[in-house]
Amino acid sequence: MWKIENINQVNLDKLNSSVYLSFLNLNPYWKVYPIHWEHKIATYKTNDIIYCFTNIFIIKKYGIKLFYVPGGIEGKITNNIINDFNLFIHSLSNYKSIFFINFHNENISKVIIPKSFSKVISPFETRFIMKKYLTNINDLRSSYSKNWRHNLTRSYKREFELNIVEKPNIYELIELYNQMSSIKNFKVFITSKYLQFIFNELKNQIIHFEARINNKLIAFRTVIFNDSNAWDLLACSNAYSKNNYCTYRIMHEIFLLLINKNVKNFDFSGVDLKNNIGVYNFKKGAGSSLYRKIGEYVHSKNFILKLLFKIFIFLKRIFIK
Repeated sequence: MWKIENINQVNLDKLNSSVYLSFLNLNPYWKVYPIHWEHKIATYKTNDIIYCFTNIFIIKKYGIKLFYVPGGIEGKITNNIINDFNLFIHSLSNYKSIFFINFHNENISKVIIPKSFSKVISPFETRFIMKKYLTNINDLRSSYSKNWRHNLTRSYKREFELNIVEKPNIYELIELYNQMSSIKNFKVFITSKYLQFIFNELKNQIIHFEARINNKLIAFRTVIFNDSNAWDLLACSNAYSKNNYCTYRIMHEIFLLLINKNVKNFDFSGVDLKNNIGVYNFKKGAGSSLYRKIGEYVHSKNFILKLLFKIFIFLKRIFIK
């Protein structure tokens, strides 16, 4: 059954493994949206276990109430869950409401989407993720591309220290994020409060590597694991790291540890083929596969409102890029 929850009162031990990472990323995810959007979270529970959830951002303008669900349904998806979700959002809306939903979960393609969801035609935006299947240590290097293996070999010839750190210096991590933000000219939404939560509350399910030169932090990567699954959680580096190929060595060492923990699936998360080809090449070269997200849908009790909104989104994508 779907219901609105208070995020601060959700027991992490009650999360299904398939929803673990996405739920932990809620805080920086929320930071992307302006404060005048009302933020809610809806969960689907069975026997008090949360199997999936959605972020819902709400704004009212010109008498129209827009419910934006940017991540779609995170976690487990079945026909029953999607049908119950259809009834749930139907109960939240009236004839002046629109639900705009971006389904990121590739498993949505395995269920029948109710006819009340109308697909938005988008000529430009397609969302991709990368996933890697881990087998055994002997086959790990052969799973990399030739260039990725070459850069990994280069990293062993550079003089930097690489260590697993259980209690990282949060202020150092934030400073490195600021350096990366300046170099790549994009805004970072990670906060010290979020990092403190991650390393205090989830220390038994985290692997955190740091690379240093002369005791100066130049790169780090944090992954979280649960059962046979693991996810890329945090990653940051500066120009010194790039010159020393640190990220290749860090990623290789992480894969080795995950295999020893019997982890089979590693989720590299999203990639942007247009604006960040370097990250795409790194994740692809590590032996991961590309998955296409299903796309955007509109739901409304008002057919005319639904049609007008779809036209608006289509025209906006063409003329306002």
